[in-house]
Amino acid sequence: SYGTQIINLNEYIMLKNVYLLKQEAGIYLLYDIDYASDDYETYLYQFTEDSVQEMDKIRASIDDANVNGDTFELGFRIDVLGTYTSNQTYYIDENGKFATDETEYEIKQSTDIKTIVNLTIEKDGKMTTLPAGSTIRIIATDDKTKATIVIVSTLEEATLYFNRRED
Repeated sequence: SYGTQIINLNEYIMLKNVYLLKQEAGIYLLYDIDYASDDYETYLYQFTEDSVQEMDKIRASIDDANVNGDTFELGFRIDVLGTYTSNQTYYIDENGKFATDETEYEIKQSTDIKTIVNLTIEKDGKMTTLPAGSTIRIIATDDKTKATIVIVSTLEEATLYFNRRED
């Protein structure tokens, strides 16, 4: 028996996906909520001998088509030169926290972007200038400092480095 655990939820949210995951380290409750307008958070709880303990949370949604006992895919909102979605494969680490081995988010459905200023990019290991008026497509990003782009006219890949503003 795990006793009673009460989790208070704001009245303006929607509970989306709920999973019980049985792993060597124990049994985990994985669920996500939508605050409104696809603003998701995913929570991880572990059942111990005498309680249910919150272990971690992350701003992402569960991809319900890709959940198994060891790994699960989480969907993220990526805001780099536009808004995109991307999934990464996660697992529960030895400390009961969300973990991934992936370092970048793959952007599968990016739109073409026409640049309005010259951009400094890294191409073939060298820094160069991409002229204003070029068309690029984002194909991956670490969502922190860099994006892998395709220059549409040549289909060459390059890296665009950026700094996020503190708003």
